[in-house]
Amino acid sequence: MSWILAFALWATPAHAETVFAKAEAASKRFADAETPGPTFEANAPLEVLVRDGERLRVRSGVEIGWVNADQVSAEMDLEALMRQLQEQMPQ
Repeated sequence: MSWILAFALWATPAHAETVFAKAEAASKRFADAETPGPTFEANAPLEVLVRDGERLRVRSGVEIGWVNADQVSAEMDLEALMRQLQEQMPQ
């Protein structure tokens, strides 16, 4: 019976952690190199693939890169989002 429980837990999909870029966030392509990676827009939702100390491997769509933990937040900056939307509205 315990093998059924073990299989059920193994087969359960893990829920990815989502963080948000605090500002435009430049990333590195590799954790141990200075090769530039993609730049993520402010407030972009980023899926955390790996946490390595103060660095995170994140994905937004097909773009993947390493960012510092201080470049992201667990919560979206709603005030900044409202300002962005207001700037995009026709006058």
